[in-house]
Amino acid sequence: MDFKLVHEYTKDLNILYVEDNESIRRSTQKVFENFFKSVDTAIDGDDGLEVYQDFYKTYNLHYDLVITDINMPVLDGIEMSKKILSLNVAQPIVFITAHNETEYLLQAIRMGVSGFLIKPLEIDELINIFYKTCQSIHDKRLICQHYDQIEAYSTQLQAQNNELQEKNSELEKSLRMLDTFVYKSQPVVEEKSEVVQEKRILDNFDRIEEQISYLIKDDLPELKDLHLDIDSCLIEIISSDADEEVVKENLPKIAASFSKYAYLLQLYSFYHELSDAISSFTRLMNTSDLPIEKESRLNIFLFLESFMYVLGKWQNDIGTLEHDKLNYLDASLISDIATISTMWKQEEVEEEGELEFF
Repeated sequence: MDFKLVHEYTKDLNILYVEDNESIRRSTQKVFENFFKSVDTAIDGDDGLEVYQDFYKTYNLHYDLVITDINMPVLDGIEMSKKILSLNVAQPIVFITAHNETEYLLQAIRMGVSGFLIKPLEIDELINIFYKTCQSIHDKRLICQHYDQIEAYSTQLQAQNNELQEKNSELEKSLRMLDTFVYKSQPVVEEKSEVVQEKRILDNFDRIEEQISYLIKDDLPELKDLHLDIDSCLIEIISSDADEEVVKENLPKIAASFSKYAYLLQLYSFYHELSDAISSFTRLMNTSDLPIEKESRLNIFLFLESFMYVLGKWQNDIGTLEHDKLNYLDASLISDIATISTMWKQEEVEEEGELEFF
């Protein structure tokens, strides 16, 4: 067999050669170096196992091929190979054996080794074994490379697909918001025909049904996630008794979550007033300083936590509400936001009797 053809499969491989006879090891190593990229040697099975493990620790790679004598002191080739296969079940191994080592050969066959070389080594047999074994290693390496490329392409495509889905979702929401504004801005025309009036009522009913479906399916899970984010920040602030540094760290997160919350509500015509109130409160958080007095700050966040409790009840009820009940908590929520905003701005509110915020 043509040496150049074999060398195409062997030239990039790193091998471990284990042989206890020093003169044989040195002479055979020189032969192997004509074929392989690198040839590390070991003097027995115990030494071979140590060299094998050190190579992996150094390069985070296993040897491409292990070639080992069978009958060796300390630890023979069979036992060493068993330990190596426990570390790397796919490790290709070629045994070098004498004609009279039948018992060893049977064990090696059961292990599923890659090939055998018979002492004394003959160059034709050596080339033949190298060709078969290293071609298989080369093919498996190519398959792994292709698999890695496919995985990389798949990951890249998935990321692009997620990005497109996110953009499509944002575009769909923008179109829904535009459609809502166009619908609300249409002039109300007094129709004398009862049929026309009834059709308008049915169209409006269908429109609300569609929006509720969108809300529950697309946006309610995100609203609940934003709610949890705000609650988490509030708990941290309240636990610190509204410590100034803790407030400064968490307030931008709260404002960002409220801003996104208001944006999602703005997609639905029946929640525009609540959305506007939350947006105004978000602007207040971004532009106005909190009271300097620690107790005043703490009271604001305690009221805000109570507001979040009511908001959570509203979220949980959305899926079960009739059309005429969609806004049953809006007035209370908007009033609560106004109260918290007043406290934030430190304005004095005078009420006759007891002031009930919630």
